[in-house]
Amino acid sequence: MRRICKSNRAFSAIISALILMLITVSAGTVVYSYTMGWIGNIEPPTPRNGILQVDSITADSSSGIINLYVRNIGTTTLVLDSIYVDGKAVTNNTVPPAVWTPTLPPKKIVCLSITDQSLIAGRVYSVKVVSVDSTATSVTVIASESSSSATPTPTPTPTPTVTPSPSVTPTPTPSPTPSSTPTPSSTPTPTPTVPPGQRVNIQFEVDGVGNYNGDIITIDGQSYTKNWVPTLSYLPGSTIQVSVLEEVTEVEWYPDTFRFSSWTNGNGLAGGSGTFVVPNYDVTVTANYEVVPKVFVEFEIAGLDDYNNHIITIDGETYTKNNIPSQFYWFTGSTHLVSVETPVSLVFWPYTTYYFSGWTNGNGLVDASGTIIVPTADVTVTANYRT
Repeated sequence: MRRICKSNRAFSAIISALILMLITVSAGTVVYSYTMGWIGNIEPPTPRNGILQVDSITADSSSGIINLYVRNIGTTTLVLDSIYVDGKAVTNNTVPPAVWTPTLPPKKIVCLSITDQSLIAGRVYSVKVVSVDSTATSVTVIASESSSSATPTPTPTPTPTVTPSPSVTPTPTPSPTPSSTPTPSSTPTPTPTVPPGQRVNIQFEVDGVGNYNGDIITIDGQSYTKNWVPTLSYLPGSTIQVSVLEEVTEVEWYPDTFRFSSWTNGNGLAGGSGTFVVPNYDVTVTANYEVVPKVFVEFEIAGLDDYNNHIITIDGETYTKNNIPSQFYWFTGSTHLVSVETPVSLVFWPYTTYYFSGWTNGNGLVDASGTIIVPTADVTVTANYRT
């Protein structure tokens, strides 16, 4: 009879290893799932790609106005939120012409004008511009000196009186010689200077050209419009070659012509072009323009009787004596070509021949053909003929 015996041996080593591996993999899966879920709940920081840069800044102590040009040199649109002067928030900021447009796209520039500031000439002020996403830029500026000065009030001199003598024959008391009171002189405010070897900031501006925004000023060979002239830094005593257009015309709105008139703080500049000598202090140099006025110019023909063929040519247009435009509206100082026919003859009886004899109010016109210079007042120009 067979004897069946029960074996007392445990699991084999291979099976034990497999079970251990399965437990390890399961535990690793649980840890991985928990860790990834925790990491997934962490919100990544929002990238900020906007960068603000101040291209130019000026501070005028006489008007209490700070003007600065801010550029977005980043890659995303910024929304300007606050402006601080010496750490104090200011709310009265505008963008000329009096329209606050806080959105600043990439590569664009905006002009901020901070008004109602109590500025002291020569003092350094810190200006900070902040956008909604906390992008910020800071810059310092020295307030320019006020041009107004106090006029001292002279001290009135007392009028001496004559004291009569009580005697019968009055002897007048000698009048005392009044002593002159010196007039106090105002002490000029010194212009802040920089230490030797330190650069100064030179800001060029153009004033009086209306809405004209073409290239108008050239600084060391680089041309700029009136709305974008950067603040430049130079060593005191160095020189800058500067020129402006003598005359510009605004054609976008109502046509106007503006003519260069003078420099403010030119420091060596006189006419429309020249050399600017850099002082040892920050300064704003302004090219001033004035509007060129217009006048009415009327043309007439005298002494031709019944002759009515083409007789006068004005800037290339030919007219008979009866169809000349009633008036031309020209800028003062401008020049125009004018000529008249001579001699001319009637083609019917009495076949009279007429000869040009001269101009009345020619303003530069002498002969039958020439150039008229527009005067400063309305004028009637007459071409005279004789037989």
